[in-house]
Amino acid sequence: MSDNVIFILIIAFAILFWAALILFIIIRRKRREGGTARKNAAGKRPAPLPDIGLSPEELDRLLARMEENTRRESLRAVLSAEPAPDLFDSKVGGLPYWDLSRPYPADKNGDPLALLAQIDLAQLPENGLLPREGLLQFFILPDDLYGMDFDVHDSGNGFRVVWHETVDRSVTEDAVRALAPPTSLDGRDDLPHCGVFALRFVKETVHIGEDDALFDRELRRAAAELGFRLPDVFSLYRALQQSKEYTEKWVGINEGTRLLGYPYFVQGDPRSEDTPYGVLLFQLDSYFAPKAHPGSSPERSVMWGDAGVGNFFIRQEDLREKRFDRIYYTWDCG
Repeated sequence: MSDNVIFILIIAFAILFWAALILFIIIRRKRREGGTARKNAAGKRPAPLPDIGLSPEELDRLLARMEENTRRESLRAVLSAEPAPDLFDSKVGGLPYWDLSRPYPADKNGDPLALLAQIDLAQLPENGLLPREGLLQFFILPDDLYGMDFDVHDSGNGFRVVWHETVDRSVTEDAVRALAPPTSLDGRDDLPHCGVFALRFVKETVHIGEDDALFDRELRRAAAELGFRLPDVFSLYRALQQSKEYTEKWVGINEGTRLLGYPYFVQGDPRSEDTPYGVLLFQLDSYFAPKAHPGSSPERSVMWGDAGVGNFFIRQEDLREKRFDRIYYTWDCG
């Protein structure tokens, strides 16, 4: 090795050494500054709430009224990898039941859709909204957007919701496989789910969350009922979000996979306040199945992008009439 090469290597090493030392000093200083800031903050009293024209007691009454007004029954789902669901069970992913007398769902180009979820309605807790018999199925197109249209969420092209009022129990898995449907069992990377999960549902009562497009409307409704005059929205939210009790009770509260109730969003509700799609039909949240043992495979999960969530909405009158051909489908992630 020549003297020039050795000299260059020494210079390069020196530069790297001093760069690493400077970076280390900067990180130490920032950590020190952060610790000092935290100590100073801990010693200060919390800033007073901005003046919004409502006393703390009136604000409590306002939120209590809104909670009362927006209570709904929801069916929260519990996902499990075992026991493996069969062709007719409630499940996420896997092979769907299909009425062989009907054409299998496809988009406008003829590309077949994949089963996202299937619900055995007869096995649900009493809810008064969904049909009491048959199978309710949710299909999406395997592609990079999981069948969603950012511009027209209710296009019905890359997704479909199907209700089988009666189920032919003589249909076999082989008969459905002959239709060549894409499934989450194929090891695909163009679906949000991998593997198959059994679903069971438990009833719970929920109320609207801050991320719902209808939240502002319900806030104004509650204020009108109580005779309160609300300040501008930004001042009100700034006041509310300084309360730990508020954030725990109203922000991100409707996570999880569920039927009915209220939705949860990662980046906000794409619907407008005057949306006709006011009923959450189905929400599928991201989920990782516990492994049976370290190194076990295949990996089974639901993952909408970066830990997102998928939602299907329906009009109140369509649900009442058991029409599932007009649906608003969206998903978002972090």
